[in-house]
This record gives sequence, structure tokens and C-alpha cells, in this order.
Amino acid sequence: MPRMVTLNFEGDARYLLLVVLLFFIGGGIALAWMCDQDFQEFQNRAALRRVGRVVVGTVTHPTRGFTNYRFSVAGNSYQGKARESLFPSEFSHPSNSILVRFLPSNPAINHPDSWEWTVYVGLEIIILDTIFFAIGALSLFYLCQYRALARKGSVAAGVVTSCVLKDKLFHTEYEFRTTGGTTMQGHIDRKEEFEAGARVWVLYLPQRPRRNDVYPLPFFDIAG
Repeated sequence: MPRMVTLNFEGDARYLLLVVLLFFIGGGIALAWMCDQDFQEFQNRAALRRVGRVVVGTVTHPTRGFTNYRFSVAGNSYQGKARESLFPSEFSHPSNSILVRFLPSNPAINHPDSWEWTVYVGLEIIILDTIFFAIGALSLFYLCQYRALARKGSVAAGVVTSCVLKDKLFHTEYEFRTTGGTTMQGHIDRKEEFEAGARVWVLYLPQRPRRNDVYPLPFFDIAG
């Protein structure tokens, strides 16, 4: 039967859980929001292409990475801001005047007539957020693997074969024998130092004995 396990918040589990919360959950929400924004931009671009009108506007205060402008429609003043593309040659306004394409039904939806929103706009932000999301996903996968090992792992007596200091952690290698009689090797990187020949308790998955670790595990405690 699977064991009852608890997350060990006294060790590195709290940091790994924080990475999962910030990068996986937070990154997933951010990616979903950006996808929704992109969908809206596609709809706005299609509408501007279909029924948009053009008016002369004025470039206002410069902002790094953006072009800010102002224009008037039927006596009402509107402001706009367009993010510059990754390819600056596609978007250049050397003078203070700028042609603005807007929706007659809603002039707040607009963009410079010589520039059009594409998926490349803000691509670097999407890539960065995707990397954060992937880090969070890998951390969650790593945490789930350890939980499965803590809950369903079989116990075996192991013997330390070597222990050397590497990058402020002790790299320990060990051997153990499965219930089927197969000798397996494993290794861990911990702060604790083990002597060669020392006995250790090993948890391993019977169906995948290469997935193993020395007990106590770094992220989970066995309840009771």
C-alpha cells in the first residue's frame, strides 16, 4: 500500500515548491493572459484592415521600445502606444507627424498605419515567460517523482562505495540489491558525508529501480 508522506518544509522542498508556485502557476497564468491578449490583437488587426480609417496624428513623448502618439476624431482626442517590432526597419517615423489607422466605431482601437501588430511584437517577453514556465514544470515533475518514490518505493539495504566532495556537496555513490536479486547503483549529492562501506537505507521503485535515493529523502518525510 502507498505510504502517507508529508512535504519536508525544513529542507530544500520549500524552495522547490516556491519555484513551482511562482514559475509554473504564475508563469502559466501569465502565458494564458498573453495568449488572450494576442487573440484580441488578431481580432483588432482584422477589424482595422477591414473597416479602419486613417487620420494624421502627432508623435508625443518618446518611450524606450514604444512609439506614443495622439490624434483627434470628431473633436475628441485619443492617445495610442505601439510597441516597436524586433525588426526596427519595419517601424520608423522620422517626423513628429504620424498616420494612424483607427476603428470608426471605437477610435481607442488603433495603431500607426505604417506598422501592424504581429506575433513578433513582444516575442522576447513570451520566450522569457515560457522559459520560466518550463522551469516550473520541470520542478513540479521532479517533486512528483520524489513523492512517488516516497509513497511507493521499496526498501533495500545499500552500501556506500565512494564519497567525494564536489561543489560544496558530497557526491556519494552506493550499491543495493533489489528483491529480484539484481544489483543496482545509485548516487546522491548531499551536505552529509558518508564513509565508504557505510550502510544506508535505499528507497527504489520496483518497476524502475534506477529511480532510487537514500532515505531520508530531501523533499518528503514518511508520516508515522
